[in-house]
Amino acid sequence: MPHISYISCRMNTYPEESICVGMILIDDEGVSKVKVSENKMKKVKKVIALNVFKLFKSATDGIERGAAELTLESVDRMHRYQNGLLMISKPNHISLEHVEDKENFFDNYFNKRIDNY
Repeated sequence: MPHISYISCRMNTYPEESICVGMILIDDEGVSKVKVSENKMKKVKKVIALNVFKLFKSATDGIERGAAELTLESVDRMHRYQNGLLMISKPNHISLEHVEDKENFFDNYFNKRIDNY
């Protein structure tokens, strides 16, 4: 069963203000995909200090580069031990039972929920 987790930039700890910039998918075979929205990263860059943005960008780039090594357990660990600027949501099961185009699900869902939202 595939799992999805979201990558966000925490703008303020109280209340939990954040901008969701990316998505992680761990599929049934344990293959992971990571995608970060350039559109959302531009928005983040406008609202935080440049030096802070560079740290955030470095962190998201690292997650993208390490996508092949991500597992459900490692994403869950990132969620549990996060603090500060980078937020990783708890991986949640997502049903693809009624999805017609399973092959392009990740890109379509990313475009609808993250990039164009």
